[in-house]
Amino acid sequence: GVLYEGQGKAEQASEAYQQVPSTVPDQYAMALNNLGVTYYNQGKTEQALELWETVSADIPEQYATAQMNLGMVYDSQGKLEQAIAAWERVPESLPERYASAQYNIGTSYVEQGKPTKAVEAWERIPASASEPYAVAQYNTGLIYEEQGNIDDALVAWERVPKDASEHFYKAQFNIGGAYYKLGETDEAVAVWKNIPESASEQYEMAQTNLSIIAENQEKAKDSGETEQQDGSAEHQEKPSEQKKQE
Repeated sequence: GVLYEGQGKAEQASEAYQQVPSTVPDQYAMALNNLGVTYYNQGKTEQALELWETVSADIPEQYATAQMNLGMVYDSQGKLEQAIAAWERVPESLPERYASAQYNIGTSYVEQGKPTKAVEAWERIPASASEPYAVAQYNTGLIYEEQGNIDDALVAWERVPKDASEHFYKAQFNIGGAYYKLGETDEAVAVWKNIPESASEQYEMAQTNLSIIAENQEKAKDSGETEQQDGSAEHQEKPSEQKKQE
């Protein structure tokens, strides 16, 4: 079936997948998933959904694939509750798939205007799943910041691992902005100074903010006044990343 798929022979692939016997559970479950994908690509969405619904939970890897597929299709149809229900069935025993499912659940809740439930889903993502964990923590920080909960926003952004460089420096920039908003200018300056040129967008914004702060401090020094923040420094990066993961 896979060979026929690679050759663009969908009908032959379908026939091959249907010949896999149910007495070989692993292969049978894989065939169901593949046949579902073939049907979906042919525009036979309902038939694809019906097949994925039949994949046995006794075959965790294939079951997880089926549930992820169901979720993605339901999501594309705007059926968010059904999508969430499918993703919630992805077993926790498969950390990477589970992380992707929880990430998708969170983004669906954001789309429904339920940020608290989104955060609950994202908090279930294990730190070992580096990419979804990093994006989830970054987004969690944005939600907390939007709610005026700066302390929890800082905690979330601090969790973004350094090896997730793109979101790490986005988080670092926002950490600096949060400190600035709290009136802790020295801490904000320290964070922004550590953003390297390689993080071009965040580096440029950080340098702009550092220049504004330096200018304000110079003006305050010349006038003999205590520095006051005028809110002119750039702050949070929005919107959050919400692309769902397959």
